[in-house]
Amino acid sequence: MKTRPLYATLLLAGALLLAGFSAGFVWMTHMHHLLLPHVADVRAYDASYEALTDNLGVPLNAVAAAGAVALLVFRHPRVPWWLPAAGLLAQAAVWVSRIWMWGDWAETVRAEGALRADGSLHPAQAAYVGSHGIRIALLTGYALIVLASLVTATVRSRPSA
Repeated sequence: MKTRPLYATLLLAGALLLAGFSAGFVWMTHMHHLLLPHVADVRAYDASYEALTDNLGVPLNAVAAAGAVALLVFRHPRVPWWLPAAGLLAQAAVWVSRIWMWGDWAETVRAEGALRADGSLHPAQAAYVGSHGIRIALLTGYALIVLASLVTATVRSRPSA
């Protein structure tokens, strides 16, 4: 399928906006988790952040994942195929790990709370926070892949002298 460069560039710009949001959101989520032991009303603090994640973060990340598919299907002619393919793999890894790893821990924390009575992290919360670097790397890496694709698509190479 031949993709028009202008449409592919606009798709890349939109994907970069979503990828940048997702990367920022995952870093903000990490800060949220690190602050939990220092908050007086942990249940209210965590519930409000959970509502933000459920109502904003998850839907926008789903759109970003669909965008990763679109970037591969409607690839800009100057973008090598492996850049959007790598981005799609990163997005797939985020969703697979969300379901298989973080989903179970999140449900346990929702049911039992993020902190124990003594103020220490619940084991499921500790596992979630301890492995959150994986999600940070995947979503930040995806944003960098989309940025590299947009730069590749829009910066013309100079003719050799």
